[in-house]
Amino acid sequence: MVRNAYLLLMTSTLSFTGCSLLIARSGMDLQTLTTREEVHHKFGPPLATGTIDGHPFEDFHTRRKISEPERSAGWSMGLAMTWGLVEFYLFPHEVYLLGRRTFLGQDIRFTYDSAGKVATVFLEGEKFWFPKSPEHPEPASEIHH
Repeated sequence: MVRNAYLLLMTSTLSFTGCSLLIARSGMDLQTLTTREEVHHKFGPPLATGTIDGHPFEDFHTRRKISEPERSAGWSMGLAMTWGLVEFYLFPHEVYLLGRRTFLGQDIRFTYDSAGKVATVFLEGEKFWFPKSPEHPEPASEIHH
């Protein structure tokens, strides 16, 4: 009886292992946007503009799904360490984030270097991604509109 319960738990866990990783990775890849013009082409005109430490920034609000490969990589480690059991938490969490960001939207800030290239990207106020470049502004503590 107990042996069958363990077998059932293992097979049901393995049947949906990795779905949260796929959700986190899906969506628009912001790393492909390298210039201000590309950002404007994807997101339209910015909601707010300004400067941080002498570097220009632009704020956008979107309901699009944004791919988060670094977060997905972190989840994969937890997935392996718990033999997939963390999926019981991660899958509902990813579905919640997907729903919230789709219905309410999310704020994205792009900062640019002096040549108009993307220097840093902030998603919901957190440093999300930045290319390897000598010109990086310091992280923004919050997004102002």
